[in-house]
Order: sequence, then C-alpha cells, then structure tokens
Amino acid sequence: QQQQQQQPARQGGGYGGQQAAPQAKEIGDVSQITVSGCNHGVVGPIVCGNYTLTTLNHGKPAYKKEQQQGRPDVMLYFWDERDGAASSGWWLSPKIGSEVVWGFHPNRAAQTPPTTGWKVPYDGGVDPNFLITPQRGGGGGRQQPVGAGAPSQSGGGIRLNGAAEAKQQEMMRQQEQRRQADENNKKRLEEQRKKQEEQRKQAEEAAKKQKEEQAKRLEQMRKQQEQMREERRAVAAIRAVFQKLRTAKADDFESLEAEMHIILDKELENCGGQKTAIKEESTKCLEQAKTRVAALQEQKKKMEEKRAEEEKKKKEAQEVAEKLLGELEELVAAAESSAEALKQAAEKFKAKEKFKKVEEVATAAKDVTAKEADAQETTKAAQEFVTTNRAALTVSLKTIVPAKKPDDKAKEEGAEEKKKPTLPLLQQRLTMARAEVNKTMVTVNTEKAKKEKRIAAQAQIDQGLAAFKKYDKDKDGALSKKEIEQYAKGECGFTLPSESLDLIFEVLVKPGAKGVNNKDIQRLKVMVGVARERERDQKRNEDRLAHEKEVAEAKAALVEKVKELSTSIDSSDEALKKAEELVKTLPPKAKATEVLEHVAKVDEALKAAKDLVATTTEKTTALNSNDSPEHRPYVRGELRRLQKRTGAFEARISKTTSWLKKARSDAKKRAAEELDQLRQKALKAIWAMQQAEKLKTEALLKEFGIEEEGEGSVSQEAFLGFFSRCEERRKEASDDDKEKLPESPDAEELKRLYTHLCEDGAEELAADVFQRFSRRYMKVLKDAVITQDLDIKGKMVRRLEIKEVVEVLEGPVKEDTVGVERVSAKAMSDGATGWITICGNQGARYLVEGGGVFKVVKETILTGSFELDAPKDVTRKLHDTTRKLQPDELVEVHEWPKLEEASGLTRMKCRAKSDGVVGWVTTVGNGGTTFLEVA
Repeated sequence: QQQQQQQPARQGGGYGGQQAAPQAKEIGDVSQITVSGCNHGVVGPIVCGNYTLTTLNHGKPAYKKEQQQGRPDVMLYFWDERDGAASSGWWLSPKIGSEVVWGFHPNRAAQTPPTTGWKVPYDGGVDPNFLITPQRGGGGGRQQPVGAGAPSQSGGGIRLNGAAEAKQQEMMRQQEQRRQADENNKKRLEEQRKKQEEQRKQAEEAAKKQKEEQAKRLEQMRKQQEQMREERRAVAAIRAVFQKLRTAKADDFESLEAEMHIILDKELENCGGQKTAIKEESTKCLEQAKTRVAALQEQKKKMEEKRAEEEKKKKEAQEVAEKLLGELEELVAAAESSAEALKQAAEKFKAKEKFKKVEEVATAAKDVTAKEADAQETTKAAQEFVTTNRAALTVSLKTIVPAKKPDDKAKEEGAEEKKKPTLPLLQQRLTMARAEVNKTMVTVNTEKAKKEKRIAAQAQIDQGLAAFKKYDKDKDGALSKKEIEQYAKGECGFTLPSESLDLIFEVLVKPGAKGVNNKDIQRLKVMVGVARERERDQKRNEDRLAHEKEVAEAKAALVEKVKELSTSIDSSDEALKKAEELVKTLPPKAKATEVLEHVAKVDEALKAAKDLVATTTEKTTALNSNDSPEHRPYVRGELRRLQKRTGAFEARISKTTSWLKKARSDAKKRAAEELDQLRQKALKAIWAMQQAEKLKTEALLKEFGIEEEGEGSVSQEAFLGFFSRCEERRKEASDDDKEKLPESPDAEELKRLYTHLCEDGAEELAADVFQRFSRRYMKVLKDAVITQDLDIKGKMVRRLEIKEVVEVLEGPVKEDTVGVERVSAKAMSDGATGWITICGNQGARYLVEGGGVFKVVKETILTGSFELDAPKDVTRKLHDTTRKLQPDELVEVHEWPKLEEASGLTRMKCRAKSDGVVGWVTTVGNGGTTFLEVA
C-alpha cells in the first residue's frame, strides 16, 4: 500500500506526490503552510496563522486557516476565469466564492499559492512583508488534517490516508484519459488528412468536368441568343406593321391590312416561341383596327350632320339678325330725325335777342327742352333695343345683301348693289346722333346762361338807377355829400367817414359839378363798399391783436406745463433708476430671508416710481387734451420730444416687475432648499447623537419630551435644548469622536426650522410630526439580505430588492468579525426587521441615505382622503378636493403605501415639496401602472 501511494509521487502526478523542483515563487506541494508578515491593522490579525490543505478548487489546492477564538474562518484558494480574467487568481476570504475578501494574488499560472507579491488588503498595493512558507514540522509533502487520519513514515516515503490516495488515483486516471485522448486525436487528424486529400482529387475532377460543361453551356447560350435576336427582329418588324394598322384611317385601311398579311407570311415562322402569341395579336389587332375605322366613319358622319345642323341654325340666326337690323335701322333713323329737330329748335332760340325778363328766356327754351326730351327718348329706345337683342344682332356682323328678284336683275344690271347697314355702322350712327343731341344742348344752355346774365346785369343797372332816384331828394340829377351819406346808410348799413366821402367826391365828381351823377352810381357803390371793408378790416386787426395776446398768454402757460412735465419725467426716471440699481445690489448668494428683504425694498422703490409715472401720464394726457389750433403744433412737438423719454418707462417697469416675480419665486425655492439643508443638518446631528448615546427610538423621543409615541408635542425649548446638549457633547469629545459628531445648526436656524415643522400654524411641534421628521430612511442600492442578528453569519430573514426602503431603528454598529458597519432596520414594504450591511469591506455600497422622498413618474392626482369616493369634508387644509401632480414633482412620505381594498389601488399619504399641500396619492394602479417611485 505504501508503494502504491508513493508511485504517483515519483511520477509527479496529482497534488499528493512530491515535486522534485517546485516552480519559482510558489509554495510547492505541501499540506501545511504558514502566513505571516502582514502589517495591516485590521486584515493582518485575521489572515496571519497556520493553514492546512483541505480540498481542491478549480483544479488547485485550497487551504483553511486553523480556527482561532473570536476570529472568522479564512480560506486560501484559486478561482479560474469563469467570472472574467479580473476575478481569476488566488484569494483570501471567509469561504470559497465569498463576496468578503482580504487578499488577492493575480498569478493564474501558479499551480500552488505564490509565496510573495500579495495585495493585502485586496484593493491596496502589494504588501512586501506578506509571506507564505511551509509550516515548520509539517513535512514536505501534502497531508490531511489530523481529523482525516494522522500521517506516518514508512520506507522513506509519505503515506497518505484514504482520501488522498483516492485523489491520486483520480488524477492518474485523468492523465490516462488525456493520453488516450491524444492518441485518438492523432488518429482522427490522420483520417482527416486522408479524407482531405481524397476530397482535393474529387474537387479537381469536378472542376475539370464543370469547365467542359460550362463550355457546352456557353455554345448553347450563343446559339440561343442568336435565335432570340432573330425572333426579336421578326417580332419587331411584325409589330411595326401592327402599330401602323392600329392608327389606320378609312382610306388606307385596306392597304395596311394587305401589308400585315404579307409581313406575317414572311416573318411569322421566325418568331419562334412567340409565334402563337403574334398570331393571336394579329387577329386582335385587325379586329381593333376594323372597330376603330368603323368608329371613325361613324364619328365623321355625326360631325357632318352636326355641321349641317349648325349651318341651318346659322342661317336661321342670320335671318333673325337681318330682321332685327331692319328694325334697328328704323329706330336709329328716328333718333337722327329727333336730333335734327332739336338742332333746328336750338337755332331758332339762339336767333331771338329781345328778352327783358328771365322768365321770357325760360319760356322760349321750353320748345328746345321738349325737343331734347324727344331726342333722348328715341336714342334711349334705340340703345335699349341694341342691349336687348345684342346676342341675336351679333350673329353676323357682315353686310347683308338682300336677295334679288328675277325681274329686277335687268333693271339693276351694271348698277352698284345697295348694301344694308351692319350693326357697327348703326351703332356708330346712333352714337353720332346722341353726340349731336348733347352738343346742341351744351350750345343751348350756354346761350341761355348768356341771355340770363345779360338780363340780370340790366336789372342790376336798373336797380342802381332806382336807388339813385330814391336818394336824389332835390331831383337835380346828382347826389350831394349828404345824399351819399344817406345812400351808404340806407343801402349798405354803413356810416361813411368824412375822409371817405371826400375821396369819393375827389374821384367821381368833376370840377363844378353838384355831385355824383347817375352814370357813376355803380362806381359809387364800389367805393362805399371799399370804405366799409376798410373799417371792417381795422376792426378785424384789433380783434387779431387781442387774440394774439391771448394766444401768447396761453402759450406761456403751456410752456410752464411742459417744464412741469419734464421735471415729472426726470423724477420718474430717477425713481426707476433707483429701483433698477437696487435690483443690481442683490448679492448672488444671499439667503432667502435676505432676498425677501431686498425684494421688499425694490418693490417699495418700484411702487414709488409707478406713482410718479402715473402722475407723469396724467400730466401728459392733460397737455395732449389742448385742442387749440394755434398751440397744437407746439404741443405735438413737445410731446414727441418728451415721449421719447417716457416711451421706455412701461418696459422698464415691466422688466423690474418680472425681476420681482422671479426673485420671489427664486427666494421661495431657495428657502425650500435652505430648509431642506437645515433638516438634513439637524437630522445628522440627531442621528449622530442617537448613535453615540446608543439611543433607541423611545429613548430619543424622551430626549425631546415625548413620553409616549404619537402623544403630546415638542416645545421649542426642548427642541433647542437637545441640540444644545449635542454641541456640549461635541465640545467635550476627543478629536476622533468629534468627527463622528457633526455640527448642529445655530439657534436662529433651529427656530426657523422649528417654525417650519409646525404644521397648520400650530404653536408647538406635534409628536407625530416630529416622529415623521426624525425617522431615518435608507434605500437599497444593491442586492442585500436582512439577518436576525448583528453577526454577518446570522440567520437570513429575507432578501432585499433594489430601491426598497428601510427605516433605521439602531446603528450603524460595527460588526467585529469582518469589520463592516450594519444597521438595525425595518423594511417599509412588509415590516420585516433585522440587521443590514451598509457597505462591504470591498467597497460595495448596499444602503444609501434617502427613501423618504418619492418622484412622480406619471401624472396623477392628490386627494384629501385615503378612499377615492370619500366626501369632500374629510379633507384637511387641502386647497381643492384634488390637485394634479406632474411628472418629476417630488413628495415627502407621511404614511407609507398601503392597499385600498375597494379600488385595488396602492395609496400613500404625502406632502408636495413644491407648495406643501398634503393629501393621498396612488403609487401603483390596480392594473400595475406605477405613478410614483422612490427618488
């Protein structure tokens, strides 16, 4: 048995045999090794110690560290490339394939563990002091642990126990299988070579045969192509005749039909496979041609019948037109006769001269007026006849020659044929008659006006002579100065000045005459009128000067108003500039309260500017209301000049107003961000204090004055007091502990946060609101498990899904065996509690802060109650019964999702972060649609 165990060792097969020359930097074929030299504070104590060969992994030896009290198990093993080249190499971890590792060596070629070059910890650099050596007193060959049978020496070799011997035999069997596989492979390759040679010869013969067949096919194709060309030529020749036959007319149909039969007799046999089709096509083509020729003949017959019918209608229309032209000629002749009668009457009226009254002229013109009415009536009748019968008259515009009687031919032989007038000629005659009427009436009216003017002038002279006689009191045939004064007063209503009277006598009265005689009465009237107009002109001049004075005074007042308006514009501009300058002075990183204070200042300045602008507008309107024509150009010019300065006021006000709106909105967002930062800062302080003091939830609530969960309230004093204690503990802590205790917000920030947390304007912070605020949520980032105990090897409660949210109940607490931090938490989906690892020792993150905020992924509504059909009065401080939630909007969880039995919806109570509205929302529909998810 000892010889059987040593034989594979000499052959070098298996991990149980001796190796004469182990590879460089490998531990070699030993069963017990020692790991030493690791100086890492955490990993060194875990991995250093004695190891024993226990099994094989991926074909290479695996060692287990001897158990030590309070220390985790350690395995040293090899992992192949099944998970990728980066994961292949030698590992140190609690168990084979564990996610927790302490050391790593990337040498995949080593058959046994490398002695140096290890990375400890695995993600650090190479530790030069880390060393693996054979265990002292452990023997050179591999052995099994004592529990599997103690080794013994016999004949200078190493005696292996039953398990090791079985492994050796298995390895020898595998080597034999590999040898047989190599021989089989050689045979297979030789057979494959012979088969390939045979296939090559067959391929050459096939290629030769294929070449001969290809030559035959090419010759056959050449003949076929030649035959096809001949067929195409014959078919083309026949179809060319078919095409001519298809377009044949009645006069050439027979010749084309004969040509088709000739070409068919000549070329049909050359059509090859198309012979039958060409023959059928010829029959069809001939039938179509016959049908077409018959249709053309029928069409020609119909056209001739239509032409005859049109000729008949044209002849009838010609006869009607001839008759109508005769009637029109009679009407035109009547119009010409009326125009001539009017002309004669006008000549008689013009010849009469002795008229004394206008009425006599009108009486004499009545005959002309009557003749004009008759002429207008006849020309109108002729024109209406043309309009009514225009369509019939225009059928033939040519001169109509009347038919001659047989017995009249001899009489008219050699004489010129009498032509009847055409429509254009008759229209021309009618137009000339109408023009003659109009011309005559113009002459009559002119003559009438002359006669009437002549009579009026004579009447005026007679009127002047009558006035002369009226004021010539002494009947001496001359008007004295006194009589002229009476004339001016009586006829013109004007008192003649003495200088004007002297001028009249100087101009009109000859030396030695008594006064103005009757021949100069018209000149006297003119000079009196001139004197009267001179006096009126003087009065107008005085009125003008008075008006100009009033205008000048009014303009001075307007100039003052323009100055006031300009000053008001300056004030408005300065006020707007003040508001605009205030806008620029806002610090870019100001706090929300500072922004709101600054906004109030800008708003106040803008309001003052608006008031000034309104006053300016009122003054502008008042100035623009001046409708005086003398001042209007000045006012318009000044307004144009001033409005250039005021034109931008509204835009500037609008710009500043928009800035105020945006600033308020930004301040609101900034306030929300600041409050959120305050919340996080305060929560970190609370959680750090809770961890440092190892306070559970009940104890933490008591720190804030809450004796029973959900009952009572947190006073501002208790709220501030807790953070004061946090600061005291932080000051007393050592430098290392101080890093674990974050700085708390200052008193003013805490008061602001306290006021914000008090919902619905409450004076104190309700206990349930504080509990909701102080809860610590974390969400699952990678697949993780929740266990019953702090120990990482504790019993698993269940697996956690990615994005699942848990509430931290205690911790983080460091787990001693592997040095990772774990928290006691409750899963919000089903209430499962246990311990969860936050981050693995390889850096893998399983939990991250957050989970209390959800993001809307599909539009939904926020209602006032858990039940969708609940009455409206169950809502509490909700602005409307429903409110729409838009995608990407964020909400804070107040009550976690639960199933609403009636509708099958999963619903959650939450608070919208944008406007603070609280209500119930559907997170998952009854059809599986997701409306909200963890942000």
